[in-house]
Amino acid sequence: MGGDSPAVLALTVRGDELIAGGWFTLAGGAAANYVAAWDGSGWAPLGDGLDFWVHCLAAYDGGLIAGGQFTFAGGNPAAYIAKWDGANWLPFGSGMDSWVETLLPVGEDLYAGGLFTRAGGVAALHLARWLGLDETGIADESPARPRLLLGGVRPNPAGGEVRWSWYLAEDRPVRLSIHDAQGRLVRLLLDGPMTAGWHSEVWDGLDGALRRPPSGVYFVRLADGSESRVRRLVLTR
Repeated sequence: MGGDSPAVLALTVRGDELIAGGWFTLAGGAAANYVAAWDGSGWAPLGDGLDFWVHCLAAYDGGLIAGGQFTFAGGNPAAYIAKWDGANWLPFGSGMDSWVETLLPVGEDLYAGGLFTRAGGVAALHLARWLGLDETGIADESPARPRLLLGGVRPNPAGGEVRWSWYLAEDRPVRLSIHDAQGRLVRLLLDGPMTAGWHSEVWDGLDGALRRPPSGVYFVRLADGSESRVRRLVLTR
């Protein structure tokens, strides 16, 4: 079937298409940002895709719902859950405050499970329910964006410089740092007050002494004193 690489984490059927989601950025030899469709003869990207890993997929309400570690869908901010309407990726309500790991449609309802503790700005300890068009359960009447969002790191794996975006809901001090697989600090990138909104960040791949750390697994960590977000990064030298 053409083969996706490096890993497929989720499969679902939408109409005549098989949809795959996962860690991959190529599908059938073409660029595909973590989600692709098989039409019976070949793989094709599904729009502009997502900005990071897709963990789950579900056909729901005439569209396709994706959940995972992403915070952008088709170039639009989307907090870990998004909808493909057949032409575009769109945010699905106001989303969650952390990863969505599983999705289950049941009639007009959609259940989501994952690492999140808030859904649509309300408390939801790892489980939430979308009740059709009224958005009760996942999105409230005045959706609240999560206080911190950390976008996917690109490229990943990386041999040098990497980039990502992150979001802060209000002016406050933040700490942005790189850690190795044992949790040890490799590089402190930011530590101080920052303004609300979206920010772009670049890490040149060097440690605090401006040396090149060895190949392995590293983590980007964003924290504001009470909450934190983490992204996994693989360095290859």
